[in-house]
Amino acid sequence: MIYKNQGGTEMKNKKTVRVGDITIGDVGSGANVTVVVGDNNHISINKIAKKICKKKSLSLLEIEQLKKIEKEKCHDEAMMVNFDGKPTQIFDFLKIRRVEALLKIFDKHHRVCMMMVKKDIYSSDGLRIIEKGKKRPSSGYVIKKDDGNFYVITARHSLSNRILKKNLQNNENNKTSEFSPFMSESNNNIRHGYQKEYNINLASASATLYYDSTPNSEIRVEFDPSYNCYYGTGVAGENDFAVLKINNHGQRVLNSVEKFKEIEVYSFKSKMTEIENGIGNCYVTTISHPNGKEKVFGIPDEIVEVDTANSRLKYETNTKAGSSGCPVFFEDGTYIAVHNNSYSDKSDPNFNINQGFLLREDTIK
Repeated sequence: MIYKNQGGTEMKNKKTVRVGDITIGDVGSGANVTVVVGDNNHISINKIAKKICKKKSLSLLEIEQLKKIEKEKCHDEAMMVNFDGKPTQIFDFLKIRRVEALLKIFDKHHRVCMMMVKKDIYSSDGLRIIEKGKKRPSSGYVIKKDDGNFYVITARHSLSNRILKKNLQNNENNKTSEFSPFMSESNNNIRHGYQKEYNINLASASATLYYDSTPNSEIRVEFDPSYNCYYGTGVAGENDFAVLKINNHGQRVLNSVEKFKEIEVYSFKSKMTEIENGIGNCYVTTISHPNGKEKVFGIPDEIVEVDTANSRLKYETNTKAGSSGCPVFFEDGTYIAVHNNSYSDKSDPNFNINQGFLLREDTIK
């Protein structure tokens, strides 16, 4: 392999190349090239491609590397990526629909927050507190309304003040018990549970932004208890969303952050025609804080069902516990739904369907 730097000097036998350094590249078919950003921080582009092939989520760092490559125009070189078992030029890799969809939502990641709510865990009869003040993580998305204030959109069930421990229905292929916000399904193979009460608990709720950025740079905001927040029924899958107003202190903090000063006022953009005509052939993706950890980008995957009457959208994009309330984006980057539910089949580990509340024109008033 032969590389030349910006001065034209040959860099022989180099296996790592800094972004922006390459002007001419001659990389053999299928070569595993590592692109380096900074002195000690490197990531394999082939590792990213492998994750996308396997429909695994990507970290913020990995998305940043893809964005850096795109920005630095490294795809003009002959660098190759092993994608789906085939040697693929960087240029072509960046043009793959799933990769394009990820790059289109990159600039919105700072608006995704990690929600935390204290909940009392009750026995299945609802009479005994098993654990008091248990912190439960979820996700949310910050928008700005035309009144100039910031709000967080999340799943209502994630704000419930009570969650019950209930033994799940069992069969020979599915013997398990767990905490779950999921509603019962007629198919016993699908895991399910329930929450008996859905009292909004704003007093203990908070949202943390930049949770996965430089240490001590996180922004923690709380909510305005006097705001008449509006939400659906709170039953997972049934209008399960909430719109919460950030309190005055949080408003001042966000207005001092450049990224949030630039946020456009939310306006509803319908993608219903594209969704209905593209079931099985159009992608959605998510950004969330699974289990209260650093944010991840879900690999874009297909929409499998849409129920306009009940505002439900089902998709194969992978999520985990703690993703409830996270934004669901259409492949062009449009915010279209609030993730709130997941179904899996114990007898089929490959079965995983997720569900979101499909935003309507009157959802965010």
